Amino acid sequence: MKIDGRKARKLTPKQLRFVHEFCYHTLTGQQSASESARKAGYSDAIARKSAYELQDPNKYPLVAEAIYDLKKELQDKYSVNMDKHLARLDSLSKRAEEEKHYAASINAEALRGKASGLYDPTIRMESAIENLTREQLVAKLNELQKKGIGIAGEENIIDVTPEKEQPKLIED
Repeated sequence: MKIDGRKARKLTPKQLRFVHEFCYHTLTGQQSASESARKAGYSDAIARKSAYELQDPNKYPLVAEAIYDLKKELQDKYSVNMDKHLARLDSLSKRAEEEKHYAASINAEALRGKASGLYDPTIRMESAIENLTREQLVAKLNELQKKGIGIAGEENIIDVTPEKEQPKLIED
């Protein structure tokens, strides 16, 4: 638990313990705030009231601020973003492969591919459309139109079919 040293010196040992218990156990749903207060050393008779008051920034601003800081630190540490997720799956895949757990390695790689969008059919469709020639694309669009499938925004489509070149007149 990292709490600014200056703040930590201003909190009592019970308050510091409550901040730890609250952030690591109450916020994760493992115990109630009252239980966090009891584990911090508050008596059973006042644990519920203490747990409520200790979170009140008007009554205990340093405790509330320490809870906020530790909560933010934990969110940063355990948050999931694409880079962290892909790196973790890559690490798990390599470690499983090194230990000859090929099924686990393949599973981690498959999950990494899914997270990256490699198995998303809409992505493959877009890629396929991008690779079509103009004639192939027009044929696909005509096929969709025959099936009665409208094209979003088709009223804004402009036909850019080049006209046949007219013979140029020679000027004197």
